[in-house]
Amino acid sequence: EAYRFTLTDETGAIEIMDQGACGQNRGPVKAATLVEGDRVDALVIVSTPVSSRSEHMAVTGVLTWAEPSQD
Repeated sequence: EAYRFTLTDETGAIEIMDQGACGQNRGPVKAATLVEGDRVDALVIVSTPVSSRSEHMAVTGVLTWAEPSQD
């Protein structure tokens, strides 16, 4: 089961995809357990597809690691 959520930090916000049990998140915190306002340290792969056919390519983010924030 996949999850989408918004990751926000001091630079802005981006929609992130956690692909669930079949995904790339190998960290101890899974998106399914998060609630609004939870603070985590996360490693996210952010990419922008390149295509000469479109000027409006979406930036995507995939969660690869998340753990409880040390703050």
